[in-house]
Amino acid sequence: MFEISDDARELILSRLDAAMEGRPELRRGTARIGLRLNLLRGSAHLSLAFPRSNDRVISFMGRPLLIVDPGDFSSLERTRLTVKQGPNGDTLSMEPCSPEQAV
Repeated sequence: MFEISDDARELILSRLDAAMEGRPELRRGTARIGLRLNLLRGSAHLSLAFPRSNDRVISFMGRPLLIVDPGDFSSLERTRLTVKQGPNGDTLSMEPCSPEQAV
């Protein structure tokens, strides 16, 4: 199971709002936009994207939050997205779920 901690969800929501700032055309459209989790060679980044029909979409309050390619979703099994504090601010971090977290 792939999990997103509450603090990671809040960070993703704030980054989504920041990415859409000054782009009213994205807010008015019928398709809902979210942040795509791009996994590449052991690293990850987020990008503003519209979900494709075969994507896995994690929603929050009816709003797309995180979009994951189906091929990447299986590699996230037993992973938890959390927030780490660093010298340049908060960053998202992927950690293995412990057995008690997966319950």
